[in-house]
Amino acid sequence: MKKRHVKYEEKEENVFALSAGDPMAGLLFIFILLLMGALLQVQKKAEQDEEIVNRYDKIKTQLYIDLQKMRVRDNFRLKECQLRAVF
Repeated sequence: MKKRHVKYEEKEENVFALSAGDPMAGLLFIFILLLMGALLQVQKKAEQDEEIVNRYDKIKTQLYIDLQKMRVRDNFRLKECQLRAVF
């Protein structure tokens, strides 16, 4: 009997490709979670900053109104004193 020589095709697949893909997918998931956490913190900080700006605007407006009232009162008193000095 004759022996047949069968040639097998060599497959050059990386046997570690599948086992390395799973940790990479896990790492990607961890990075996504970290990114989401960081974005939530940035959003919370932005909301706090917006609240501070709104309170500042309200206080500034109220101070301006109060200063205008004081200025009118002081001007009225000044004119009243000038009138008394004339008479």
